[in-house]
Amino acid sequence: MIATEVPQNAIPAITAAAATLNRTLALDDAYPDIAQALKNGTNDPYVFLQENNVQPMVVKNIFTMPVAALDKIRQRANNEPAGLLTDIHRAYFVVKNQLYLWNYNERQQHAVYEDTHPIVAVGVCKAKSDVFSKEVSHVLIVATTNAVSVIALQYKCDPSLNDSLTFYKTDIMTTTGGVSMKRIIGTPTGRVLMLGNDGNIWELHYKRDEGWFTKGCYTKLMSNKAVIGFGKKHHYTDMALSAQGDVLYQLTAESAVGVVHLGQDGTEYREVGIDTQTCHNASLLSPNSPLLMPNTFKILSIHATTPEEAKAYQCVAVTTLGCRLYFSHFSGAAQKVPNGITMINVRNPPHQLAQLAFPAAAIPPTMPQTIEKCFYSHAVSLLVCNHDNKQAIVSLSPDVAQLALHQGRTGLVEMGNANGMPDPVLAMEEVHTPQALAPVCLNELIVPVSSPSRHFLVLTASGLTLLVKQRPIDMLHNLIVHAGNNLRQRNADLKAFFERLGFTQACALCYGLIADTATPNYTSYDVLAQSAADLALATLSSKGAADLLDIFGAAPGAANPNYSSRHDGLALYILRTIKPIWAQPLFKKTGTPQQPRYETTVERKQLTSIQHSLKKLQSYLDMKIIAQVNAHTQEELSIQELYELIKLLAEAISFVVYLVDSDLAAILKRFGAEAVDFIMALNFDTLLTQGKGRLVAKDLADALLEEHLNKYSNNDAAKSVLKEFCNSFYPHPI
Repeated sequence: MIATEVPQNAIPAITAAAATLNRTLALDDAYPDIAQALKNGTNDPYVFLQENNVQPMVVKNIFTMPVAALDKIRQRANNEPAGLLTDIHRAYFVVKNQLYLWNYNERQQHAVYEDTHPIVAVGVCKAKSDVFSKEVSHVLIVATTNAVSVIALQYKCDPSLNDSLTFYKTDIMTTTGGVSMKRIIGTPTGRVLMLGNDGNIWELHYKRDEGWFTKGCYTKLMSNKAVIGFGKKHHYTDMALSAQGDVLYQLTAESAVGVVHLGQDGTEYREVGIDTQTCHNASLLSPNSPLLMPNTFKILSIHATTPEEAKAYQCVAVTTLGCRLYFSHFSGAAQKVPNGITMINVRNPPHQLAQLAFPAAAIPPTMPQTIEKCFYSHAVSLLVCNHDNKQAIVSLSPDVAQLALHQGRTGLVEMGNANGMPDPVLAMEEVHTPQALAPVCLNELIVPVSSPSRHFLVLTASGLTLLVKQRPIDMLHNLIVHAGNNLRQRNADLKAFFERLGFTQACALCYGLIADTATPNYTSYDVLAQSAADLALATLSSKGAADLLDIFGAAPGAANPNYSSRHDGLALYILRTIKPIWAQPLFKKTGTPQQPRYETTVERKQLTSIQHSLKKLQSYLDMKIIAQVNAHTQEELSIQELYELIKLLAEAISFVVYLVDSDLAAILKRFGAEAVDFIMALNFDTLLTQGKGRLVAKDLADALLEEHLNKYSNNDAAKSVLKEFCNSFYPHPI
């Protein structure tokens, strides 16, 4: 066991540990966004690894449709709609005038909607709050050859993905004047935009009641208004909406890309720019590419991006030969709202895309591969390739290891691999579990171990294929499990992994596996109730991770070469674990001014998860020789300081939660206004590293005990809780 210090004397150690974490922060702060890496270019932009355990995209599962649905989908024509409605967790396909909805979570139930005319487009959008009751969460928009109908939906889903979907007939519909809609999308505020087979963008307006001079439901032409009767008309073939719903990107049949500003409130429609020279502009940015010839150049699809991916571009277009074109919706310097369109970069596909997609096929290396379908989301590209009546999906995604190691200085390097599909691909979407982080974090090294990986659903002609993007920690787990009990003798692949990722980053991942709270052995609320060995090394991957720290952890650290990567990896893992809570205020005020209530600013579930990880890490360090009672080196001293930090922070979390549970509103009445203001601004950093923070912690503990004594004429229970779970915050010597 590491020797512990009395709380007041521990402040210098905690302060030193915090300074170590701040120095380590530079490793994560230097991680570039995709646009920064793209600017630097690279001679070797793609990596294809042969080892199965480190493939970036793997098939997790394949689900076959129920027999009744299979019988129907075989009758579907190629031009009939099919897709994924991720807002309501349903896959759909159309056969003539019938719409089939398949619950892909439950995977047995499917519903049928029947119209009187052939169905040509389907979309699920947010319901307008001023039209329906609050129970109606979404609307199902069904377009047929002569009308568009609005069906109200009540959708509920719990964290276990048990859901219910109720349909309400509304009689809200309008005719389309002979235009067949091809695509339907909705904004976060409920605005509905549709792409027609006439090449125009239409908006569907609907409201609760009709007036004397206004219809309750009608379509309105939004595009090509200025050229009706004269001038050049753009024939639109695709559209994409920004996540905020304030910008619409448009693609024409001539491969022009346009930008429409929908207004900050989402109610406008202002065309701000269109690039009609995309092939020429792409050739200027990539002059030696044979894939940008005018006779073969065609944009297949466009996709909106997010600021988390890059701030310099907002839209990515993918050509039929796999080139990616990056567009900014600003002309010149960035503005508050879009004011034009500028192509800023071009990314060519892997040289031998066809051979990557179909390695067993005899395909000439010079033959370009035509992309049948494409999906793009948060820097992940899924390209559907076709050969000899077979299809495969090639995935391309940023090589997190190289971006972290070289900080984008060597350009954007992507990992790629291919997965064969059992049947023709109809649609692809990224799906988010209720536990998924939002927004998506591209630096997967800093994502908590227990958070879910990214999942992609592929709808085929026979069912669903679930693809999972493997993070570096998933790859490390696979390699450890594959090596089994012979890890020390079979560590060649693991050594290669450490070298690719960098020893400090790899060591940080090892600590993540050791402190992972999602292990099967994790059951008790107080994780220290289990033995240290069972707690910290409960699984094969955590045991293997501990061995790897012994084998490779002596390499020089990336944050400070005077320390080992074992030390810097520990600091990096602690930093990533506590960063979401370290500088956040401890408390927030709820309720009313007359009856105030207080809660933790950070959700209780997240606090508890972080506390459990810290305690597991603490138990591991207790067992290691590297954590000596008496430090002999600067590194040993620094590890002791880090140990003191995680121990005290774990107790501080219990202390903060117990204050809230003990009626913090009543406790705060014992303080003056100035002290209350200080307490409400208090965070874990101030609480643990500053003398004033420790003094107010003592005052809070005293007030808590006094409050219990007043309420219950006894405070023994409160003393017991403080001593057991947050002994460092107990106000009197024990």
